[in-house]
Amino acid sequence: MREIARIHKGEFRMTCDQNLIIAGVAAKDRAAINALVKQYGLDDYKRASGLRLHALSCVALPTCGLAMAESERYLPHILDKLEELLDKHGLRDEPIHFRISGCPNSCSRSYMGEIGLVGRAIGKYDLRIGADHIGERLNALYRENVNEETILSSLDEVFGRFATERRKDEHFGDFVARAGIVNPPKRRPGIRY
Repeated sequence: MREIARIHKGEFRMTCDQNLIIAGVAAKDRAAINALVKQYGLDDYKRASGLRLHALSCVALPTCGLAMAESERYLPHILDKLEELLDKHGLRDEPIHFRISGCPNSCSRSYMGEIGLVGRAIGKYDLRIGADHIGERLNALYRENVNEETILSSLDEVFGRFATERRKDEHFGDFVARAGIVNPPKRRPGIRY
């Protein structure tokens, strides 16, 4: 980023989804910035799955004193396994919001994930699903205090249903709510979530 900042006259923007936007790139600088992005391996977003592109974690163990489970260090591992399941069902490019936190404080906003894992103990998480893709509906508890094996088998089943039963252009969280797999909290009139 330092090399890009040396030539970039626009802005760097950090998003609430832990992304970086290089904004206001002058047309004359575009090729040079694109070359630096490629040179330093910052272009993996071009090959990433829809799930990986929409994944967030908090820092959790060992950095956070409140954490009860791994999050940041576990994220790449669980993403690899979830991507295998998505591949199995032909869903690799599906943009699914995935959030994982090391405790119920949920600094990564796990309750807003179409799939959310909330740490309960080392290797144990609450599996929550059913938030909407635009961030206006919370998810709901699907499996409580479960290990990786149960998380993967549970999601394998739901991914299978999603692949075969979803409506055109329906997002994952909307499907699981519509199909009654979980019953997320309803929005109350006049209240913004």
